[in-house]
Amino acid sequence: MQIGFMTSFEPQFGIGIDIGTSTVKAYLVKNTRFSSDSKLENQQQSEKTSQNEIIAEIQEKNSQYLYGKDVISRVMYAHYNGITKLQEAITFQLNTIIKRLCQNQEKISSIVITGNTVMLSILQGFSLQGFEKHPFKSPSTFGYKIQNPSIIPNQEIYLTPAISPFLGGDAVSALFHILKTQIYKTEIFQAQNSQNPQNPKKQISQTAKETKDNFQQEKYPFLLLDIGTNGELFLVTQDKIIGTSCAAGPAFEGENLSRKITGSTAINYLSKMLQENLIDKTGYLQPNTHSPLTQEDIRQLQLAKAAIRAGIETLLQETKTQDTQIKKVYICGNFGNALDTKSLATIGLIPKSFENKISYQGNAAGFGTINLLFSSNPQHLTQEITTKTQVLELGGNPIFNQHYITHLNF
Repeated sequence: MQIGFMTSFEPQFGIGIDIGTSTVKAYLVKNTRFSSDSKLENQQQSEKTSQNEIIAEIQEKNSQYLYGKDVISRVMYAHYNGITKLQEAITFQLNTIIKRLCQNQEKISSIVITGNTVMLSILQGFSLQGFEKHPFKSPSTFGYKIQNPSIIPNQEIYLTPAISPFLGGDAVSALFHILKTQIYKTEIFQAQNSQNPQNPKKQISQTAKETKDNFQQEKYPFLLLDIGTNGELFLVTQDKIIGTSCAAGPAFEGENLSRKITGSTAINYLSKMLQENLIDKTGYLQPNTHSPLTQEDIRQLQLAKAAIRAGIETLLQETKTQDTQIKKVYICGNFGNALDTKSLATIGLIPKSFENKISYQGNAAGFGTINLLFSSNPQHLTQEITTKTQVLELGGNPIFNQHYITHLNF
């Protein structure tokens, strides 16, 4: 016979924000902690659990768009005009978003902000000169708490850590989300449910090791593709993380296209037009074709596709990994909910062997901030990622350049 009860504590509220180059996404989250006590015949257990609930969210175009549509153009704007207007634009936008989220007077106990290294540098008012030419250098790797009364008074804000100048806090946040929700959580769950109740102390260690070995064979290696204006790619094996980034431009976010559509819609259109021979392998649009995409739209998508695919192929080649060895491909970014994995393979953004391995994770960078919100030590939770990741530079990499040229065609 088991007797148990659940007691909830006063809920806390937090805000997670992802400053994307094109889009700013913010989430108001309620965290409820529960204490559960259950009594068995001669054993008593007590455990605490918590639950996060997104109760409001806001998505807006990044207000810095007026000063440049991508990272490089904003870096060049800062070179000639200084950082002040860029910083003021994002600071005012965040302040307005937070006020809107808190209009019901919820008391905020925690704020986590993520973004690529340039976006967080602008937020802090740091010089962007290190991003202007190779070898690139970031003014900070972040991963600390700040106070900024212009954003919110009397409240600490945690900025997620960066790995390198172009593998920023958003990439770390996205990978943290995948590891926490798709990988580690499953491993712990399996280990806990494999224990032998007749001999728990002896069995826990042995079972945990066996579970971990079986688990790693099943889950690794995997790929994380965070596809936005700047694409961040990770290949994760049992004992290492290799990360790289490539400039894809805003096409996959639906920006700069002739019609206001999501990236997933654009990809689906492109795939269908290829299958119907409205576009040839070079991307040329047949004359007098009534198309939802213009020739310029196709070229932008083509260049973005080539950059991401070349990044994938370079990661695989440099690590001597076959595409058939990849167990799972987690894709995140501003695609929308209609992402068709077959379309991704049709346009050549992914190898065909990935088609049935795709798991779309939405705004994983933003969700990662939610996972960090109510932690007493978020620095510790992200440290393993930042210290373990090996950075693969694509600039001037002949392997990347060759794959890029190859995959410009469909």
